[in-house]
Amino acid sequence: MKKLFVWDLHGVLEKGQEDVVLEISNRILKQFNYSERFTKDIVNKMYGKFWHAYFAHLLPHESPERHLELQEACFELETNNPDIIFKYMQANDDAHFVLGKIFNYHSQILISNTNIEALPIFIESIMGEKYFSDKNAFAVDSRDFDDKNKETILKDFLKNKEFDDIIIIGDSPGDMELKNVAGGKTYLYSHPGKPFRKCEADYKIRDLRLVLREL
Repeated sequence: MKKLFVWDLHGVLEKGQEDVVLEISNRILKQFNYSERFTKDIVNKMYGKFWHAYFAHLLPHESPERHLELQEACFELETNNPDIIFKYMQANDDAHFVLGKIFNYHSQILISNTNIEALPIFIESIMGEKYFSDKNAFAVDSRDFDDKNKETILKDFLKNKEFDDIIIIGDSPGDMELKNVAGGKTYLYSHPGKPFRKCEADYKIRDLRLVLREL
């Protein structure tokens, strides 16, 4: 039986990204002479959204164009300073164990809401190069105005391919909605101690090893 495992990155295969976002966002706010600052609570609440949405939440009086400008500044700082990513981000508990087990039997892809330049750095930070490359790791870049999203990326990947089952693992409603593309099963993940986001899912887990029931 040939299966495809579809992974989200942030909040699932990694831990520590919230601190990356917090440091970079506040550096940019200071650089642009804003007195406002993000807190961990705000970042946790907004986690998983595009960066411009963070600034829209914190600076509602500013224009969407300004929010995008701040986002672009964050992307530039992040890409030019990978040490910030490596400082905080690491592979989630048992991520390598689970990826390795699946690697031996089935196919895996990664679809992440991040900018395309940073995605390889994120993969390196979790030491995931063995499992993901430009052939099976895709960025949903919020600067891409071609209506590309996780669903269209998955649809494109599935063209001329056949799988007996698809297993989707993510931490957001958008990840769970990927089931609309080609069926399969959904696993909604949340780090221990954090609430599950509100959406429908076949399974809700706090331990990535539970995905291995699909082998």
